[in-house]
Amino acid sequence: MSMHALRGLELVCITRESAFDLEYSGGGKYAGPTGEVIDDLMDMGCVGCGANYYTRESSAIDFCPACGFMERKRFKDFQDLQKWSNGQSWKFLKRTGMAAFGVLRSGEWRLTFGKDAMALEMTGHYTEIHPLVRT
Repeated sequence: MSMHALRGLELVCITRESAFDLEYSGGGKYAGPTGEVIDDLMDMGCVGCGANYYTRESSAIDFCPACGFMERKRFKDFQDLQKWSNGQSWKFLKRTGMAAFGVLRSGEWRLTFGKDAMALEMTGHYTEIHPLVRT
């Protein structure tokens, strides 16, 4: 996935519960929407696609919001992935126009993002494609 997947998220903090705009407040500090300094802000980089993004140490996401890569997380089946996804906030996707999907690739269930299932299907990379929606 290219970096264009993060357009509109350059100064957005993405956590398990929410996504909010950041504003640089000087001195290497960033503030949230109400002006409070975010002391536990983490500037992350994906080893899968190279995207940079912000999250909070207190509610860090464990996936890349550009490509869905997870370094240590594995899912035994789609239901396991769906259950995990119910604990995430996908609000940041409204800014990108993408949707979250569970896909089977090389015998492994993974998270990925795409405009729709058809676009992912056309890549030919996935055996199965299912939308991940909060239930």
